Formats: sequence, structure tokens, C-alpha cells
Amino acid sequence: DTIVITALVSTALVLPFEVAFYSDPPMCLRITRRIVDVIFTADIVVTFQVAYTVPNALTNELYERSPLKIAKHYLSVPCSDGGTAGWFWPDLLTVLPWDSLG
Repeated sequence: DTIVITALVSTALVLPFEVAFYSDPPMCLRITRRIVDVIFTADIVVTFQVAYTVPNALTNELYERSPLKIAKHYLSVPCSDGGTAGWFWPDLLTVLPWDSLG
């Protein structure tokens, strides 16, 4: 989480500067942007393996550990299940190469 938060802060600080002052950003900013993209992509892959809490569990399980259920939860409608599910779609939007698509 610390690495992802650092990447988010880096994006929040560097991206406005980059957009405001550079039509063709220098190589160091382009490399930084790609490193941040790799961090966010790795976070998506890791999130498919992270158990999530089951608040109304009928068993002694406090976390759902089934890979299929974790994937279904992560891929569900954004912000469903009390705002805890469906975060794959916003995560995906952050790693799409929008500058290459335009």
C-alpha cells in the first residue's frame, strides 16, 4: 500500500506540472510516468489475490479467500456491496495509456 500511495502522490504532484509546462515532457518524466503505470498495473494483479472481509459470514471465516469469489467481487459493478466491490474498473481506467490512445 505504501508504494501505491507514493505513486498516487507522485501522480498528483507531477502530472499537473507536466501538463502545464511541457508539450513534450523530458525523458525523466516519461520514465517516471511508466514506472507509476507499472506500479498501478502490479496493484491490479495483486488485488486479485487479496482476501476481502465478509461482514455477514455465517461461518468463522472473517475473510473471503476463494480466488473465484475475490475476482467476482473485484470485477463487480463499481462501488457496489457498500462501496467495497467493483474497484477493478476505476483501477483499469488509471492504467490505460490515454496519451497513446489520443
